[in-house]
Amino acid sequence: MKKDHYIITGTSRGIGEAIALKLLVPENKVICISRNENPKLALKALTTKGDLKDIAFDLDNVERIPELMHRVLRRIDPEEVKSLTLINNAGVIHPIMPIGETQLFERIIRNVNVNLISPMLIIEYFIKNTRDWDVERKILNLNTGAASRPVNGWSAYCSSKAGLAMFARCLAEEQADSETPVKVVSFSPGVVDTEMQMEIRESDNHSFKEVEKFRQYKKQGQLKNPIMVADSIIEMIQSPDFGNVLEYRMD
Repeated sequence: MKKDHYIITGTSRGIGEAIALKLLVPENKVICISRNENPKLALKALTTKGDLKDIAFDLDNVERIPELMHRVLRRIDPEEVKSLTLINNAGVIHPIMPIGETQLFERIIRNVNVNLISPMLIIEYFIKNTRDWDVERKILNLNTGAASRPVNGWSAYCSSKAGLAMFARCLAEEQADSETPVKVVSFSPGVVDTEMQMEIRESDNHSFKEVEKFRQYKKQGQLKNPIMVADSIIEMIQSPDFGNVLEYRMD
């Protein structure tokens, strides 16, 4: 039986974990990539008989992305694929600090590596090495409203996410002329109750001037539930209209 195949990054927590948990049913094959394997996913796969491969890999190691993707794609038999979807969910917010005050250059490098360079390289390898597969291919990049507006203290995050949004626009433009186009969507879920939001709330007022606003989001119950966001993402991916709108923001 052919299965829908999903490759998901950043599945150790948050939205990525929620998406993977929802997709772990016998009809799907789910390949997860995160810094650490997730025991919740292993348990869910065991109870639902879901087809799971959980790969521990730090996306900061951008020079090893080809090796990673080789490991991923060799686990997929094109003859057993109904559809193939890549979900670039992994992301980091730090450094949260004004420009010129960051103590560790490594934090800026890691931010750009994880948020921008790794998804660019993953997409490059994905498209190049599945071009001859006779299957429907889709790419969904998790993005943010911060990609389109400057945020005091988030210079690396805003810049790397803006770069990913532009990369998706270029990809969609190129794929429009392809004989076997890949459908692509940039999805901004809004403010979601994840560990990243916890990290934001723990900032000080000097490093992040809007921190009190984000603390109020939590206090007033304005944060979206990751499970509900995952439901919306999966519904979008499985819709025949996927890709008709390049950039989608969840209300």
